[in-house]
Amino acid sequence: MLRSVLKQFSSISRSEYRLFSTDYASKFTAAQADLKKLKEEPDNETKLKIYALFKQATSGDVSGSQPSKLNFVQRAKYDAWASVKGLSNEEAQKKYAELVNGLLAEEAGSGSEASSAPPPGGVDGLQVTIEKGVLQIELNRPKKFNAITPEMYEAITRILYEADENKEVKVIVFTGAGEYYSSGNDLGNFSLVAKYGKEKLADMTYEVYLKFVNAFIDVKKPLIALVNGHAVGITVTTLPFFNLVLASEKATFSAPFATIGQCAEGCSTFTFPMLMGTIKASEILVFGRKLTAQEAYERNLVTAVLPAASFREEANKRVAEIAQLPPNTMKLNATVIKDANRETLKRVVVHEAKKLKESWLSKECEEAFQHREHNLPPAMSLKLHKQCVTGEKINDDPTLDCHGAKFNRSMGFFQPCSRHSHCYASREPSDWCLISTDFMWTNWGCHCDKKIGSCVIERYSRHDRGLQWAYCVPKTEFYCATRYYSLRATIN
Repeated sequence: MLRSVLKQFSSISRSEYRLFSTDYASKFTAAQADLKKLKEEPDNETKLKIYALFKQATSGDVSGSQPSKLNFVQRAKYDAWASVKGLSNEEAQKKYAELVNGLLAEEAGSGSEASSAPPPGGVDGLQVTIEKGVLQIELNRPKKFNAITPEMYEAITRILYEADENKEVKVIVFTGAGEYYSSGNDLGNFSLVAKYGKEKLADMTYEVYLKFVNAFIDVKKPLIALVNGHAVGITVTTLPFFNLVLASEKATFSAPFATIGQCAEGCSTFTFPMLMGTIKASEILVFGRKLTAQEAYERNLVTAVLPAASFREEANKRVAEIAQLPPNTMKLNATVIKDANRETLKRVVVHEAKKLKESWLSKECEEAFQHREHNLPPAMSLKLHKQCVTGEKINDDPTLDCHGAKFNRSMGFFQPCSRHSHCYASREPSDWCLISTDFMWTNWGCHCDKKIGSCVIERYSRHDRGLQWAYCVPKTEFYCATRYYSLRATIN
């Protein structure tokens, strides 16, 4: 009787397994085709996750030796694949399909960036309109903080030259969609190194950059910037080319070249000292100081600061008034203003471009990109838990309340109480995890790990909550998930 039941149960289980296995395989195959339907390229973290699940589903556990840190693209792929080690073929297929379907569903729900029709201007990410003499270029990638892709750089260059010759256009306006004016260069552009190689990509980027900045130097018609929110990088350094810069009171301005291992750009090494003096310019370009809208106004980077609540209305009203002025006279005066320094700007842009190319190929830039590839924050932004870490030792006093976190003797580290459980899914830093609010992630947590004698700040995947990296204080070292777990396993 028992044997009969077991035999029947075993037969049913095998048939169900084959059914589920076939189902996973078909969904996996469909997901591979659906992945090509995405209109917006996923971020690097997501692309690595897709790669890892695909490899696990088709090849099983990671094999071969871990690539060198210098080969950071292959190293990132290897580490991503290693992070799903042990996942069965069917489970990897399932997770792959769920991830792709989730991306498609997310994109379908985004009205602003999921339009099937090509935008005016001929490239995704730009919304270009001409109305009553005003040509407006709206950076329109709010989900990507209006970061600029190579296609957008080339399109903006072309649009500027065409607008200069178009008799219907009196003034040219730049603005951004959403909360950002622009986060500057899309750092995903650097992931193209895997396709072209570092040297060739540096050469290609050099040419695109020169043409882009030269377009701002060459354009004769008035340029107006409506800085609706945060502005970063090249969208800040090119502001001195504009004849009018209106900023929302909530706007910020930063050029974090030091943290990305890159030379200053956009002729800012000439224009910033001219506008605000060498000392003030160095604070921004050399040390990465972020400015508020009022500070940018005081440093002559902004014409006027407008209330955030009425920014669009007031800014558009001023633009409409300017568009009523005689166009040829505006163009003449805008041209003469640039003529005074045009030859110098032409020399500066070439000099900066050469230095930029050198920095793109430098070790510091590689390391900075590697951190951003894995969404690692700058080490200086991570702070010590002063209450629960003393020197090199963890305070394991069970009565200690570290901002709501209690020491768990059985696990050997601090854990947040229920009222802080949102740490693991919130976009806001919790009050007990002392991290600068300038750096926010979708899923992260923190604990004090007695076993390795370090406070650990962690970053989790937003898709499956798997650990992606850990930062250990006071060891001040980053670990991918595999290395972190290996580290704990080697300590008795």
